[in-house]
Amino acid sequence: MYPVKFIYIIAVLFCFLQITYGGQDEPDQKTLTRIRSDFYLAVENEDSLDSLAGLIEMKYDTDADDCPAVILAYYGALETLRAKYTFNPYSKFKNVISGIKKLNAAVSRSYDRLEIRFLRFAVLHNIPGIFGVAKERNDDLKVTFEQLLKKNYSSVSRDLQKGIAEFLMRSDRLEQYQTESLRSIFPDAAIK
Repeated sequence: MYPVKFIYIIAVLFCFLQITYGGQDEPDQKTLTRIRSDFYLAVENEDSLDSLAGLIEMKYDTDADDCPAVILAYYGALETLRAKYTFNPYSKFKNVISGIKKLNAAVSRSYDRLEIRFLRFAVLHNIPGIFGVAKERNDDLKVTFEQLLKKNYSSVSRDLQKGIAEFLMRSDRLEQYQTESLRSIFPDAAIK
């Protein structure tokens, strides 16, 4: 039998680890909802991009080791998006490379998470082939498609998943059977 003192020490240590490291896995739902909605504004507006990047930098350490994986993915996507608003070719290249590194780190920390894989796919779908990311893009497409088939709406709502499915169908990167599968799950998707 273990002495009570030993069990007490283990319990305190466990609680300390939960407090110290437990919060890094998931941001609070309110923050994540805001980041999601502001991200789509940032796609079309540089001021929105700067505002969202500032919010993330203020709330989180954007170092890959300290930031929740989903936040790191959004931050990486923002960095690549910044290239859209930059005129200097070297700065564009630097932004894309830095963003891809953050997206890769997020994927490695949360390999099967739909939202993270979709964000990286969306970025890689829209950057030139010179970056040599076709394998990662295809992997992201496959994982994103497989996750959509699971119809798990616990962390990503059905509406958001429908938007992801619509993006995939518009990307023209799906096989016909994949498009038909997504249409059967999301018959209300706005795709011709």
